Amino acid sequence: MKIRNIVYLTSKLFYFYFLGIIVIIIFSVFIFRYFSKYEPCHFEKVFKKATFPGKHLFSSFGRDQTRFCSFSLLETEKNLKNFIQIDKKYFENEEIKFMFESLDYFIKNKENYYKKEEIELLKNIKNDLKLWEKDKDTVYNFFYLKQGLQDSELCFYKKSENKGYCIVNHM
Repeated sequence: MKIRNIVYLTSKLFYFYFLGIIVIIIFSVFIFRYFSKYEPCHFEKVFKKATFPGKHLFSSFGRDQTRFCSFSLLETEKNLKNFIQIDKKYFENEEIKFMFESLDYFIKNKENYYKKEEIELLKNIKNDLKLWEKDKDTVYNFFYLKQGLQDSELCFYKKSENKGYCIVNHM
């Protein structure tokens, strides 16, 4: 009788132990995704025919993340067809103003939260984008992502440098 009880209790103990491990794994995955600082850039998914070797540069913390990614095009002429040239008037758009303001916000207000290298990187991105904004060689692309209600992404690409940035805002 005692052996049967011990076996029964041991099997129940392993059952709850195994169930607990599964719950902890699932919970930790959700927590990691919520607070993840290094989510992948989404522009690879949007341009299905293009090949972007993208590099994640920066992400803000929290629920409404802003991410900055850099990229270059492998087949420049072929992949440039995926970009939409945006008129200069388009920069009056609120979303684009917001993206530039988000750069300023992280640079000025979040110096205590992020590493100095990250702040310097954001300053360099801002300087590049301000110079590129006036250059005829720069191609712009703006689109809404389908992952949230108001997620948007803006990509800048400078053909002569084969260099670009994508800025993703999650709302």
